[in-house]
Amino acid sequence: MAYLPFARKYRPQNFDEVIGQDSVVEKLRQAILKSRLHHAYLFCGPRGVGKTSLARILAKCVNCQKGPTPAPCGTCQSCVDIQKGSSLDVIEIDGASNRGIDDIRELRENVKLSPASSRFKVYIIDEVHQITKDGFNALLKTLEEPPSHVKFIFATTEPHKVPLTIASRCQRFDFKLVPLEKIAEKLNFIAKQEGVKVDSRLIAYVSRKAQGSIRDAESIFDQILPLVEHAYSFEEVMEFLGDIDSERMLKFLEDLFLKKTASVLEIIDNIISEGYDLEVFLKNAIEYLRHIILAKVGDKVFTEAVPLPPEIKEKVKSLADKVTLPQTLEIIERFIEVHKTSKVISDLRIPLEVAVIKSTYSGKASNRKGDASLNASSSGVSLSKTKAAENKNLSPSSEVSRQKPFKMEAISHIIKNIKDRTRQVSITQACPVSSESEYKEDKDSFSLLREEVEAIWEEVKNNIKKEKMSVAASLETAEITACQGTVVSLGFAKNLTFQKEFVEKRENKALVENKFAKLLGRKIRIECVYTDKAANGEVTSPAEEEASDILNRIVDTFGGEVVG
Repeated sequence: MAYLPFARKYRPQNFDEVIGQDSVVEKLRQAILKSRLHHAYLFCGPRGVGKTSLARILAKCVNCQKGPTPAPCGTCQSCVDIQKGSSLDVIEIDGASNRGIDDIRELRENVKLSPASSRFKVYIIDEVHQITKDGFNALLKTLEEPPSHVKFIFATTEPHKVPLTIASRCQRFDFKLVPLEKIAEKLNFIAKQEGVKVDSRLIAYVSRKAQGSIRDAESIFDQILPLVEHAYSFEEVMEFLGDIDSERMLKFLEDLFLKKTASVLEIIDNIISEGYDLEVFLKNAIEYLRHIILAKVGDKVFTEAVPLPPEIKEKVKSLADKVTLPQTLEIIERFIEVHKTSKVISDLRIPLEVAVIKSTYSGKASNRKGDASLNASSSGVSLSKTKAAENKNLSPSSEVSRQKPFKMEAISHIIKNIKDRTRQVSITQACPVSSESEYKEDKDSFSLLREEVEAIWEEVKNNIKKEKMSVAASLETAEITACQGTVVSLGFAKNLTFQKEFVEKRENKALVENKFAKLLGRKIRIECVYTDKAANGEVTSPAEEEASDILNRIVDTFGGEVVG
């Protein structure tokens, strides 16, 4: 006997065997029991969720010798022929290859013929949205007033492409993605029928990988079962599938959050050298970052919306407890941008590594110290660029390969220049006026009252939350410390460098200033400053302040977000 793929071998043969579509099944069952069978049905939904299988079951129900019945016997000649796909009265048509007006004209002529041996002639047209406009027009009259012995069942993954003139003449049923637990139950049933013991982690992985498609799950399971029968381990099967296991992905994200740049780049290098698809790895990373965000939002949402095994969920929650929401949002935004780049270039290695380095170097200087493997090289290049810039009026165009370490006096001088230049650039960007004199007039024309600004502070944050959640989350850690002229000062605690720098980004700062301007009715400028206290209430010393901020300010000034 020829080998049958699992998708065909374990295809449901009656309503009771259909999984994940209880609502559709119940409606069809009641329609049959009450003899309210329509002449045309439109089955809509994602691929691999049972649309064509249910169409065949419905054909068996209406043509069974004991029917019409919601429980076809499966043994009469009509049921057997439909199950084998050899019934002359159940015609399956591929809408993609039989889409022209000539094909529909032929169908229209055949509809007039009586069934060969069954009660009804049933036409199942898959991917019906692919039929041309002229083809639909040719079908319209027949569909509106078909012979009494004909039933139409249309299946489509894109119902919005079906003309309303066709859809309005059909009873529409919307199919849903199959729940994770239902797919796992079906896979366990198949494993039992095949007499193979399968690792529960593998069942969970295939169920998640299928993304709600039972057909995809059965196909993947069919592909890996021979490996399981030959006692391959879970890790070996994952390698065969070309996918990254959860443990490795969580290790990658943990090192990313801890700003272990060398370790993260090493993981990426190993993934590429082992032949994994970098785009698949990136998608998985984005998916796990989403899981972390949901874990921080609330336990109920995380439990219901994340399709992971319990032990992996616990590890995700543990990692989520160690990171902040703004930090996670920024990384996922960067990875999404890298994913968009994949549509333009084929090699994702460089964009991904750049995104990783940006993420690991956006924190405090103390985090850089923790990355011993990169500290020497990155600091050396950074200081070299800075020394060269100092010697050429702070121009970063030249790079000196070998320089002696800076003295504190030199760094202080550079930071003073940084402050002056940053203040000038911020004024120009926030208030684009035609001349310096016009800006001075605008600045002196009014003075912002602190009470007025504080009164709208919560509304500003709420408005930003609707547009960009990551900025709003960072603003929650800030407070209004001063209002002078056209300038509103936002204060951040000393150990909240990440939040301060995130708000200071050009696009984020412009967003905050625009929201203030709309509510105040006039232009203002914001500046982000440090307060005297850390987030835990401890006062930071000048030495700690200098050690924490010096390198970040130098890197920000000399144009590059990535150093090293």
